[in-house]
Amino acid sequence: MSYRDRTTVDDCSRDSELRVSLRPADGWCPARRAKKRRAAYSGIALLCGAIGSPAVASEPASFTGLGHLPGGDGLSIAEDVSADGTVVVGFSRSAAAGSNFEAFVWTDQAGMIGLGDLDGAPVDSHARGVSADGLVVVGRASGKPYRWTQQTGMVELVDLTGTFTGGDAFDASADGSVIAGVGYSAGGLLAFRWTEATGMVSLGSLPGQHIDSQAFDLSSDGSVVCGQSISGEFDVQPFRWTEATGMVGLGDVPGGLFYALGWGISADGSVIVGDARAGDSVDEAYYWTQPTGFVTLDPEHGSVFASSARAASADGSVIIGYGLGGAMIWDEPHGMRNMAEVLQASFGVSTDGWLVALASGVSADGTVLVGQGLNPLGNSEAWIARVPRYGSNAVPAVSIWGVGVMVLLLLVAGTVSLPRRQAHDTA
Repeated sequence: MSYRDRTTVDDCSRDSELRVSLRPADGWCPARRAKKRRAAYSGIALLCGAIGSPAVASEPASFTGLGHLPGGDGLSIAEDVSADGTVVVGFSRSAAAGSNFEAFVWTDQAGMIGLGDLDGAPVDSHARGVSADGLVVVGRASGKPYRWTQQTGMVELVDLTGTFTGGDAFDASADGSVIAGVGYSAGGLLAFRWTEATGMVSLGSLPGQHIDSQAFDLSSDGSVVCGQSISGEFDVQPFRWTEATGMVGLGDVPGGLFYALGWGISADGSVIVGDARAGDSVDEAYYWTQPTGFVTLDPEHGSVFASSARAASADGSVIIGYGLGGAMIWDEPHGMRNMAEVLQASFGVSTDGWLVALASGVSADGTVLVGQGLNPLGNSEAWIARVPRYGSNAVPAVSIWGVGVMVLLLLVAGTVSLPRRQAHDTA
């Protein structure tokens, strides 16, 4: 039994438990253009691209439920997404799994495809992570960690040391050659790192009275691993592991319980995200870097809703998870925002009828999010959302020269007029 006291909803998050506290919160279009207006608008569009405005996303903003595997009872969970946002992995009820779950891979072209289980085992599998190119999937099947490719199917991760009796693989490096997760040992839970050459290798546990550590994510090249470990008597803190340093505890945010988890990491391993209990019992999202230490992200500091940072874009500039009553997205210009509200307010994309609870995975550029929620029928369903980096509530930096030229073009088009100076009687 895990030391963590959580409310579980089936197997609904990366650590098989959904820790979301959700409470209720207290045009006109012209028909025709003159040629000179069209020319002006074209010039403006070219100008915007030339003076440093953010690039327009290749895909428009959207929100889509992914459904579930055939024969399931309408329950699916998305856990991770490939670097380009085209391949989603997770788990779903299915005819083959019955009351268990079956790991899936989803693409827009193929839809949701079940991955089965290890050879000869009843179907009971979960997909947790995916490589950058979407070709390698990792997770747990019948209590064993696995690596899946289309060529090999599910292959159990080998433990050459005899330390582990099973486990769960949580994520893979960009090329899928390095895997991190948790192994079940006689002494307790132990974080592991796997390569084909070494097999599953324990990363140990922080010094304390209990052996308990789990690895949740790793850098793009697999050289840096993050997770959580018990230290002392019952303190819980995130760790950062490299081969040179071993497992290094990162400490905790000030105040509250000594309790923090490290869920995700940037591509270069410099940014770690997770949640910590700044108060007595409410989780609060954070990011950590070596220069800054812990930086909490929740503007409400857990006073209304719990929050958690679950993953980060490749450069760590976009952080996703849950907070403010649902799936959240954070960046430096805007702070923490409710993802569903951003889609509606900035892009006119509605999530009406959905309770968009948790974002668990994000593309490398931070524009594609996947997660779980309750659909309009009240069933748990995986979803994918495309959220361009700049919405109507963002103001990209534009030079004064650029603004002046745009105004000039609009004047030529006859769509903007400057205020005329009024004559005054000087008598």
